[in-house]
Amino acid sequence: MGSAALNGAAMSYEKGLIVDLKGLRKLGVTVSKATLERWMSPVIVRTTGRRGSQTVQFLPNPRPFPRSRKLGNTRNYAQFWVLADVLEWLETAGLDVNQDDQGS
Repeated sequence: MGSAALNGAAMSYEKGLIVDLKGLRKLGVTVSKATLERWMSPVIVRTTGRRGSQTVQFLPNPRPFPRSRKLGNTRNYAQFWVLADVLEWLETAGLDVNQDDQGS
């Protein structure tokens, strides 16, 4: 395998198959990594009350953001998302998705 095969993220991004954090920002998802992690979680954690008398609620996330993936096994690899899943999530959120964004 050549180095071009190992750098699949850049090649796939040009083809429109996957998108990284910079690509998400170009699509209009301009939130931090921490917010994306909360959006991807299957549960929403709600804390109410003051110290000493707090109650914690675990609610199901009705519309989680698509899970991210990594190209390698170590923690330092960049995250990426499948573009079709992200575009579907944006459509269900009520945002307009151009034909240009879909790569057609």
